[in-house]
Amino acid sequence: MKSSKFSAQQLAYAAARARFDAAYQASQDYDKLMDAECEKLGIETPYGILPEGHAMWTEAQRLLDAQNAASKAMYAAAHQLFDWATSETFKHCGTTQQHTDIRAAVAKVKEMAWVEKHFIELLDMSMRLAA
Repeated sequence: MKSSKFSAQQLAYAAARARFDAAYQASQDYDKLMDAECEKLGIETPYGILPEGHAMWTEAQRLLDAQNAASKAMYAAAHQLFDWATSETFKHCGTTQQHTDIRAAVAKVKEMAWVEKHFIELLDMSMRLAA
């Protein structure tokens, strides 16, 4: 980024992304432990399913819930970032029709997080804006 100053939305997204990355990594690390436990029990891995009631289930579910919550928060922060970036950009350029068209495109990308290329490109552009 050209500026050392970030918007509240950029900082919020960066923090939400960091929380998601940490939750995702914790879940992945625990999956490795669960695979090792499955191997001890003779259950095929990777992604073996431990027997119902196994002591590792509770922690696995807690980590999955944390990852899902962090993911939801990260996408919410990304959407707020997109709104800020769009609004900020429109202060400097574009016609009314372009603003309408771009807002519609951004709204579509927000709903299509699974189309990672467009979502990531919009995140990258938004994070590069100077606040």
